[in-house]
Amino acid sequence: MKMMQKEGIEWVRKRMYPLYKPFIEYFHRRKVHPHQLTAFSLLFGILAFVMLFENMVLFVFFGLIHLFFDGLDGAYARKTGKVTVEGELFDKGTDFFITILLVSKTIFFYSSPIYLIGFGIYILENIIFFGSMLESPVLSFRTMTIFLLALHMYSFLLLLLGIVGTFGLVYQIQYYLGGKK
Repeated sequence: MKMMQKEGIEWVRKRMYPLYKPFIEYFHRRKVHPHQLTAFSLLFGILAFVMLFENMVLFVFFGLIHLFFDGLDGAYARKTGKVTVEGELFDKGTDFFITILLVSKTIFFYSSPIYLIGFGIYILENIIFFGSMLESPVLSFRTMTIFLLALHMYSFLLLLLGIVGTFGLVYQIQYYLGGKK
């Protein structure tokens, strides 16, 4: 499963690189650090959170910019040789934080306490992931969260979050019982 995830990520990276290339060159000439791009991703993710249920056009706009900077920071770090554990923690932490904000607002907006179970499982999965210093497997859900919210598929999002969180926990248990392979 982990190999399949890596292959999927590499497939996306190869297709996105031509889009990122002029931005990488621009930011490299200006000596921008990858963490600054992650901070931009965080900023636009927070703006998307603020616009959720207020102005869906701006939510989608800021959400897409957030996703763009989230991909750009890693591509930039790899191209400039500035990949660090701290950078990966900041990037993954930003992804998790934005997901938590968006899902929390959705649960609050729809007053659906039953969805807190799936939300709790998803949070537990990510606590284990961060506690392992990014070693254990995790199923990321931030991009799907933004797309499902943009499509107004709120109940499906919350149901799928519980399923993904549960599957992720099972995946982590298998990882730890199998000797961390």
